[in-house]
Amino acid sequence: MSAPAGYPRIDSHQHFTSEYLPSLLFPILKRNKFDGSVVVASRPSVEETRWLLEQAAQHDFIRAVVGWADLADPRVGETLDEYQRHPKFRGVCDWFAGEFPSCLFELTRRGLSLDVNAGFTPALVDEIRRSRSRRLRTPSGVSVRMTEREWEILQLLDEGRTTGEIAAATFVAPVTIRTHIAAIVRKLDVGDRDQALEVFRRQRAAQAS
Repeated sequence: MSAPAGYPRIDSHQHFTSEYLPSLLFPILKRNKFDGSVVVASRPSVEETRWLLEQAAQHDFIRAVVGWADLADPRVGETLDEYQRHPKFRGVCDWFAGEFPSCLFELTRRGLSLDVNAGFTPALVDEIRRSRSRRLRTPSGVSVRMTEREWEILQLLDEGRTTGEIAAATFVAPVTIRTHIAAIVRKLDVGDRDQALEVFRRQRAAQAS
């Protein structure tokens, strides 16, 4: 069945629309001895996911919903908070464009599943594996992922390198290093580079022990 514009799909075959509602699908499932189904969003739209959750609230045979959220949006937690108020919400589907979503591990923190529709390359899998060791917690306890360059700069700061020395070692201008350090400070929600380095040292020591 071709996908109409605007609404999610179920089991990659049946697509819900205002004309084809879940009530029409249930007899088909029952006839084929299915007790229920998991519904997965077919388009990257918060509005569609909300509509899907509304349908799930009205139909017992919809056992779980996998919706869409922008995992590159720093405020994706607010969207997930909204979704998780619905008891049938179970996870997020995404379409990767060859880049590692900065907020992917927000799903891990919440115990949510990830359904990948496209773009999940071997290189992205390798990046996910590497990034597992580049997690730090802010003083308030929020887990954040550091980029490879941010992690490298923290390691060099830990060695006592100056901004100029780090710039020379990484073949970039000192202003670029200062920009990265400012981003690290913001990401870790601390006051300056010394506090960021203390967070890095304390948590690395805890991981090694």
